[in-house]
Amino acid sequence: MEIKYDITEEDYLNINRDFLINISRMRKRYLIFILVFAPVIILFFIKGNIQIGVIYTIILFATLGVSYLNAVKKTKKLPDQPGIIGEHTLTVSDKGVKEKGSRTVHWDGIKEVKRNDQYVCILFGPSSCYAVPRRAFKDEDEMSGLYSQALEYWVEANRRG
Repeated sequence: MEIKYDITEEDYLNINRDFLINISRMRKRYLIFILVFAPVIILFFIKGNIQIGVIYTIILFATLGVSYLNAVKKTKKLPDQPGIIGEHTLTVSDKGVKEKGSRTVHWDGIKEVKRNDQYVCILFGPSSCYAVPRRAFKDEDEMSGLYSQALEYWVEANRRG
């Protein structure tokens, strides 16, 4: 399946907000941070050092908050490199996903296939994806068709893999 579409500056910001900021790497980082700090904080509360426990709790949430705000700030910056904003042609096949002018990303290299009301998104790196906006499709069935086909190829590659 080949699809032609345009990515606008608004699309770029929406895609970053909706898909890339919520990637599993960031969630894992937060989870590890909480799992390391939480037992220490609980220990201080149990031992009766409530003031130190409160201080560590504040440090934990402040650090997580700053980290999250930095990630959000990065998603609000428009890209410096050409080729992100503008026309795109994406080919989805059983071999993988290929954007015109770039290499094929094979299905075993795809991290996740997602969609929301506005985009079908094929994530292949920590901050890299192919996202096709709803307006590129004739109707909801065509959008669902691309999502279903991509998801099927991805699941099959992971099953083999």
